[in-house]
Amino acid sequence: MAQQLEQGKQSIREKILEGLLGVKEKEEAGKREKIVPGDVVAGKYGTKDGFRLVIDSFQSGVEANYYWLLRFMENKEDFGLRLSGDRGKVLKLKDIFAAGESSSLWGSVEQRKAIQQEKVSSYLATIGKMIKDLFQIVRELRVIDERLEYYNGYNNGDNGASIALKSVWVDLVEGGAKNPGSVTGLASQVGFIILPDLFYRIHPKEEKDVDKLIKMYEKDGLNKKVLEVLSRKLSQFIIWKSKTEKEIRDRRKFVLAYLRQHYNSIRMYISWIKPYLKNIRQLQMGSSYEKPHIVSSFETSAVELELLGIRNKYSEKTEIYSFEVEKNFKKYFPCVLVKIRFIALPEMPFQKEYQRGPMHMGRTEINIFGCVATEKDMIL
Repeated sequence: MAQQLEQGKQSIREKILEGLLGVKEKEEAGKREKIVPGDVVAGKYGTKDGFRLVIDSFQSGVEANYYWLLRFMENKEDFGLRLSGDRGKVLKLKDIFAAGESSSLWGSVEQRKAIQQEKVSSYLATIGKMIKDLFQIVRELRVIDERLEYYNGYNNGDNGASIALKSVWVDLVEGGAKNPGSVTGLASQVGFIILPDLFYRIHPKEEKDVDKLIKMYEKDGLNKKVLEVLSRKLSQFIIWKSKTEKEIRDRRKFVLAYLRQHYNSIRMYISWIKPYLKNIRQLQMGSSYEKPHIVSSFETSAVELELLGIRNKYSEKTEIYSFEVEKNFKKYFPCVLVKIRFIALPEMPFQKEYQRGPMHMGRTEINIFGCVATEKDMIL
């Protein structure tokens, strides 16, 4: 009983649909298929196989066919898709070519590629050397920062940093124990054994503070000769400390600025080398071994191009006054995929001892498909 009711409802629907749409419209509606993103769509006057054009002429160039299609997709004029501006765009998906290894085109392309490869290798060598020097600059900054820690600790009253800075002065400036006139060298003489202890204990901030601290130790009954030598050594250390501190701080600024300049120079060389790498990749030809239309000893070349035209807006008539309003596609975008394949005979004309670019003449095969894609599909 339920099955009979369902069949009755289906027949009623068919009668209603036949009355509203007519027999012809009903047949067209039944032939329509659901459009899935990425699938090829049947055109109004074609099938899912698209349109295929073959132009075989060895008297005219194949470049004109490509640019005619490109203008047809971008411009409107009397006819065209007008996929330019805010209404759409045209993307080039594939651009590869191959030529016979003994042809003049192959020799010209390889010569240009070799020049750019030589330029890239020189830039890469320069970048490698600059990166190597960059580590030396960073190491120098690290040494400067370590020394500045001693100066900052001495200025803040840190006893350990003050002793470390004085040790640097005794070892590097005075020569340590090897110099009999140094602080440690005088300690080996009679009456000056206490000199290193006093020198590493007293930490004057400025040169004028030395005399005040020496007078405090005179009250303790220390040897005046030892105090005179101590005053001289502390004065020499304070002068060395003030001069070298200013020098090291200024040097740190210059080294830091040089490091920034060095880093920017490396980035500049990298920005210069990127176009060369793109050009070399673009000039990298495919092998003719697996292409039957290209023979190594013939003057032949093969070019494969793919263009994708994407429409962003569509026109819709309003209910009132039937005005056309442009609206944006949000999820699904109609696209036109054009695949072009050239089998050409390149000629390298010379004009007044100057070699012009190659002129491609031969067979052009064009396949045009309609498809629907999402924004994610177009990004990928």
